[in-house]
Amino acid sequence: ASRSSGQGGAPGLRIVNAPFSDEPYGVGIAQDDLEGCEAVNKAITEMYQDGTAPRLLRKWFGQVDLNVTTTVPQFEGCD
Repeated sequence: ASRSSGQGGAPGLRIVNAPFSDEPYGVGIAQDDLEGCEAVNKAITEMYQDGTAPRLLRKWFGQVDLNVTTTVPQFEGCD
């Protein structure tokens, strides 16, 4: 059997771009740290707005053709 690496991935690895769950991701912050939460949300938003997040997503996932979201994520809020 032949094993292909796709586009630079591990042998036999294939990205199918089919989500297997709709789970939110998070950043761990103390529950009562409203200021810290808002600062993290602001930093993440700025990374998407200035192109840093899309650039890094393309850098790390572009070779496997993973369809990544390059718009600002929906935040749950800090309260």
